[in-house]
Amino acid sequence: MEPLHPLGYRFKKRSFRLLVSMDDEDLEYTLLNKREVMVYQIPPASSSAGHKADDWKKCIWRGRLRMAGRGRDLTIKLLDNSSGNLFAQCVIPGGDHASYVERVLDSSRYFVLKITNGDRWGPA
Repeated sequence: MEPLHPLGYRFKKRSFRLLVSMDDEDLEYTLLNKREVMVYQIPPASSSAGHKADDWKKCIWRGRLRMAGRGRDLTIKLLDNSSGNLFAQCVIPGGDHASYVERVLDSSRYFVLKITNGDRWGPA
């Protein structure tokens, strides 16, 4: 039998696995951290096909991004670099990415997030 760490880790030569007694729904895991992201004031889409990043001229915020998962839900948080305060977040329930994250037509680096503010919806 492999040795067991007091925190529940079971070690095996060069790898380890975490033994967890709680449901996976209770665990939050970080999928992505980006140190520098920008939020633009987005004008209405120039065509019915979608948004173009080239139309975005006014940067309204800079900070970092943290993408975390919990069960089948995903949360994209935009956080202040110095204080860590939350600027905005996009909650994607049940893996429904297409309804909350939209690619732009002219770039693979830019995308539109659907942000909720109470009962109002708006792109960020």
